[in-house]
Amino acid sequence: MQSSPALPHSRRLSAPPASKRGLLAGLVGFVWPLALLGTILWWHAGLVFVVGAGILLLTLGWGTLIGAPSASASGTTTFIIGLSALVAIYLQLDMAWSFIVFAFSIPLSFACEIARGKGRDQVAFSLTCSVSGALLATYSSCWIFTCSSPLMEMIAQTLLPSLAVCGLLFAVPIRSALAKLILLVLLAFATTGAGLYLVYEQWLALFGFIPTSQKWLLLAIGAGWALFAALIVHCTERLSPPFDEATTLFTRILFGLLPVLISAAPLYAFSRFIIG
Repeated sequence: MQSSPALPHSRRLSAPPASKRGLLAGLVGFVWPLALLGTILWWHAGLVFVVGAGILLLTLGWGTLIGAPSASASGTTTFIIGLSALVAIYLQLDMAWSFIVFAFSIPLSFACEIARGKGRDQVAFSLTCSVSGALLATYSSCWIFTCSSPLMEMIAQTLLPSLAVCGLLFAVPIRSALAKLILLVLLAFATTGAGLYLVYEQWLALFGFIPTSQKWLLLAIGAGWALFAALIVHCTERLSPPFDEATTLFTRILFGLLPVLISAAPLYAFSRFIIG
């Protein structure tokens, strides 16, 4: 008696083992946040090059990662919008420019679809892939604001090490999703705690209005971002499609890079909310 065939999308419902991901994703997930942290601390001028390299990798791997009908059309929109947002934010240090640039992503996506001239039945999905890539590229450009925001810089000093440590687990084969999530949370809290200890004096200098008795606020901020780091790494792994031998090098690199790219805009928004 023959067994019933597997559902066509059943492979997407569970995270593939680490052997399918490869050690490359874990290595990138560990190295890239630390490289970004190094430029934030010691070489502000180099920050634009690190972020720009991230946008370039996003351009090369995003369409393949999400299965876009046309990876080239998605990559074209992502690259043009991401590079424009990066340059605009770097020159103006104004978040409004990112919205202005991103507004052109939809007409640019339509233009790419018209130029492609085929696969008309998948136009809606292709547009979604292109616009989402452009949005993620615009998100990642927000790391530039760490040059001008002391609060964002200090939070980055605790968030990026947590992302680096959690990113290592991309290459660790743990079958149980719950067990891996618990391990991610524990590692993120431990790393963030060490980071808070190292930057504690800077926090007090910035938040001089907080009484000593309310140190719990600092701990709450650190705990929140530690939980964010663990969840963003966990969700990236669980929701991404499985890899196989045909998966490109840039897609594997982008997989390890995604948590850092996604984190930039929430970090900027939180900093603006606190400072006003």
